Amino acid sequence: MQRKDRNSNIEWLRIISMLMIVALHYNKNGGGALYASGLLYNLKFGDRHYLLVWLFESLCLVAVNCYVLISGWFLSAKAPKPRKLIPIVLQTFLYSVGIYLIACASGVVEFNLKTMVIFYLFPLIRGEYWFMTVYVVLVLLSPYLNRLIGTLEKKEHLRLVLASGIILSAIPTVFYFGGDSLGNKDGYSLLWFAFLYILAAYLRMYPIDFKLPGKHLIYASIYIIASLLTLGSKLLQNLVLSKEYWNFYKYNSLTVLAGSVALFLIFVSLPEKHHRLPIVIGSTTLGVFLIHNQYVIRDNILWNKIVVPLDYIGGSTLAYLGHFVLSVVGIFVVCSIIDLIRTGIFMAAGKGIKLLQSRLRRE
Repeated sequence: MQRKDRNSNIEWLRIISMLMIVALHYNKNGGGALYASGLLYNLKFGDRHYLLVWLFESLCLVAVNCYVLISGWFLSAKAPKPRKLIPIVLQTFLYSVGIYLIACASGVVEFNLKTMVIFYLFPLIRGEYWFMTVYVVLVLLSPYLNRLIGTLEKKEHLRLVLASGIILSAIPTVFYFGGDSLGNKDGYSLLWFAFLYILAAYLRMYPIDFKLPGKHLIYASIYIIASLLTLGSKLLQNLVLSKEYWNFYKYNSLTVLAGSVALFLIFVSLPEKHHRLPIVIGSTTLGVFLIHNQYVIRDNILWNKIVVPLDYIGGSTLAYLGHFVLSVVGIFVVCSIIDLIRTGIFMAAGKGIKLLQSRLRRE
């Protein structure tokens, strides 16, 4: 699909999802150089702003699922050829290695050849960005998933979605003591992404069509209720059991899945539009993810030197909320601008190479 033909409603969802992902990282980081040392791991039940932090977490946890649903929506209609992945792989490599080398040149970290090779030179193999590794494999498998989907009748497709949802979401949500024999890893897995892909394909091929007025309000209500149930599960266990057995804060939990689908349906069911602004900004969301979540940026600079969420969590609610919003939006805007500059440079270089080639042919 060409950029000019993209549905800008879905691009708005892509932008919102990436803002939510940055918000999730705000909650998860910020207590020092160690990953996962932020608000979620320092606030205890009853602490000031505990409720707000976990409310934002429940509202934003749908973001990754929505991002995959968007991909499944488009790819199930027409899977790209493998060569279409080359720009994505190169973009991932560029930010992984480029940021590391810039950090070394700036004295932020000390250059080490072994470190560069193991941690930065092969980001998809190493898993520097777990999402990118799983996503690239999902795209590679998309033609075969489409063949499977193409052989299914509507009832068979629905049965596959329901059976997969029960196995991968409902059962792990209810039976907290269950194992992970399938390797679902709380939704951090190719198996979960494939399920979301098949689900998105079903929603595209067989749109939900009910005549009730205000269907978008219904979808929004489901999203809010599902998010509040996620939060409520945590609060109720702390109040009644003084211990958390059930963990609803994972991508494959039933409440997060319901919220993800509801939020997704709000945007895909709107009349299609083609506004340029969200399409341009939406094209930078992958860059936003790759830049702010690169190892050096994440562990050495952003969260423990620039943003530092823990410095604001103990103050007033207004100061915390202001810092949260400004940090999330600021990170998104800065990274988006960087990615637009990268795109502009690459486009100019590509045009220059084509011009040089045409001159050489004439000569």
